[in-house]
Parts: sequence; C-alpha cells; structure tokens
Amino acid sequence: MRQQTELLAASAPPDCWISPTLALQEDALGLCHPNLYRDLFMNYTAEAVRHLGPCAVFHMHSTGFQHFRQVLRIPGLAGLQMTVEANGPPLADLLPVFREILEQSRLLLFLDHRFEELSAVLPHLARAGLYLAVPERCLQSEAAFLQFTKAHWRADM
Repeated sequence: MRQQTELLAASAPPDCWISPTLALQEDALGLCHPNLYRDLFMNYTAEAVRHLGPCAVFHMHSTGFQHFRQVLRIPGLAGLQMTVEANGPPLADLLPVFREILEQSRLLLFLDHRFEELSAVLPHLARAGLYLAVPERCLQSEAAFLQFTKAHWRADM
C-alpha cells in the first residue's frame, strides 16, 4: 500500500481530519460477546484512549466486530478502523454497520479484500468521516482512486 497516505488524503472530505493515528488493536475481543467486552474490557480500552489522546482509533475486523456499539461509547475515541476480510460478510451486509458507525464517529475502512463490492456500497455511505484505504492492486494511482470515488460516491452523501 505504497500510496495509502495519498489515497487516504484523497478520500477525506474537507470537513474531516487527517492526522497521525494510534490504533488500539484487540483482535481477540472480536470473539467476545458484546456484554463481556462491556463488563470486562471496555474500561481498559477507555483508559488507553484517555492516555493516548484524541488520535486513537479502535481496530477491528469484519470477522469480529459485534462489540462496535460498546466501543463507540468510549469518550474521546477518534473513530473505528475496520479491516475487511475475505472470509467476513459481504460489504452489502456490513452497510448498516458502516452507516451506524458514521452516524456517530469516523470510519477508516481498510479494503484488503472485497474491493469489487465497494462500488455497490459506496453510494449509500456518507462522505464525512469515511476514509478508504485501498491496495494498489485495486487502484494503482491517486487519479484512479479519485475517478473511482467520483463515479461511485453520491454528491449529496
């Protein structure tokens, strides 16, 4: 993802932030029931966010994100970062989750897989707060990325 920084910058609407981020990665928690995360681990995540500051995002995978609502309740969290997995749900099935996240926070979407499904989902996602990280194998240049987003992102979203 050599051009990832440029592609992220190109996808950011003018009213959103781009700054260095610190990702909290707790992959094993994707296996927990949301209530277990809330009761046993959420306070530790909240403490880490207080310590790291306003650039902390919470990393999760499309194969283990069921605790996202609890994570969104953590004060000061800059957003959620989701890596899309080949063995996870299709992007169309994730659309309600993406929209719910974007209604409350920012979403940094790493499309390691399922890029071919993005054109059907992108018209239904708000631009504000959404960041796309696309591998070079899918879009080889910033110009290709801009052309893709212009073709598939609705202007009114």
